[in-house]
Amino acid sequence: MYFPPYVQEIIEKLISFGHSAYAVGGCVRDALLGIVPHDYDIATSALPQEIRNIFENAVDMGSRYGTITVIVSGESVEITTYRRDGEYADSRHPQYVVFSDSITDDLARRDFTINAMAASVNSQIIDLYGGQADLKLGVIRCVGDPKKRFGEDALRIMRAFRFASQLNFDIEAGTLEAALDLSMNLSKISAERIFYELINTIMGQRVSSISPLINSGGLKFLGISHTEGLHLLNGCTNGLQRESAFAAFCFLCGVSPKEICLKLKSDKYLLEKSAAIFNALCFPPADIADKKRAMAVLGDEYIYDAVYLCSLLGRFDLDYKYGARQDNGSKAAQSCNDHIPSGSETCAAYAPKSGLKADVFLNCGMAHIQLLDLLPNCYTSHKQQVDYILKSGEAYKLSMLAVNGRDIAKISKAKEQIGKTLGFLLDYVIEHPDKNKKEYLLELAKKYICRTNMKDNMA
Repeated sequence: MYFPPYVQEIIEKLISFGHSAYAVGGCVRDALLGIVPHDYDIATSALPQEIRNIFENAVDMGSRYGTITVIVSGESVEITTYRRDGEYADSRHPQYVVFSDSITDDLARRDFTINAMAASVNSQIIDLYGGQADLKLGVIRCVGDPKKRFGEDALRIMRAFRFASQLNFDIEAGTLEAALDLSMNLSKISAERIFYELINTIMGQRVSSISPLINSGGLKFLGISHTEGLHLLNGCTNGLQRESAFAAFCFLCGVSPKEICLKLKSDKYLLEKSAAIFNALCFPPADIADKKRAMAVLGDEYIYDAVYLCSLLGRFDLDYKYGARQDNGSKAAQSCNDHIPSGSETCAAYAPKSGLKADVFLNCGMAHIQLLDLLPNCYTSHKQQVDYILKSGEAYKLSMLAVNGRDIAKISKAKEQIGKTLGFLLDYVIEHPDKNKKEYLLELAKKYICRTNMKDNMA
């Protein structure tokens, strides 16, 4: 197993002070799978204070649990003392830990066999629970009794589904049964941790891995209680932006992104963009003008994501409670409208079903090229229309209008009229591309403002 020089330096330094030390957990798993680890964790017999004494740049990140972060050659690495965990009281953290001088004790407390391996500096693998065999089988299996493991820390349930999705593995039958039986404890876990695991599951290779958890009611506390068709996203989301993948996931689960985002306290950007794409999936644009309106709401970076998802999910025609094409009053879609970025209010109802960025999707390898063959012909026609809009230079967003807010401010002193007037002009130019001329639009704006003022005075 290859160690970067800074990792090798840390392990060798700990050994030089009379301690044992190993790389452990995810970095060993990834290296054995041929994946370059994105970070390295080290377990050692050295106590937290001894680690601080050995390394100059040491930061206490949780010495109560034995973890010290050290910085070597500009890289940060977590070093944790071997330990045995005490009783768990909150379905998340042990009430106490007992430090140990044995790597065997440390591996015994870990969640899954594929994460319960250690590697020495000379690449010898310590594998007490069949982790290497499970890697070859493509199986997620708990270390020891799965009910005990999930009972200790409910977040491990989400981690099981996340690893299954990311690695395209199966969850071993006993592990899956225990995960579903104890899934009610997920509601005790912090929103931030659930959000992290869910997003990374959605961005994995096999999104449908989480279907058993959803359909058993394990995510009912998020408003997600049923899904079909998540297999359509398998192998497709890692080329998408997370907001697009999340919107597609919500669509197939029949739940508004707003509902989940508020419960999981996710960032506002995810809420706004996923809401726009979700609306697109519910109410796909029919013609060129509608696509322009949709593009204005989505923003350039999500246009091809929307085209792709519109075509992909259009193949799976189910009557979702929030996906009724003719019900423009759909409460899920309407609630999303409240969170679409302002600036083109008249466009909010037209947010499209769109898909992958052209440079990301169309050029990201054979997996997606093969997938293109599975998509309906509508993908090609949708993409051609969007390509035409982008190449033509015809206005589809406010910044492309021949007039701006400063121009409108010279006509009307009422600030609240500026945004509405620009929205009206954009909608007009979308229908009449040849009219995007400053003089013409200023005259049109004057008439619109005058007409609006008359209506307000009569009210």
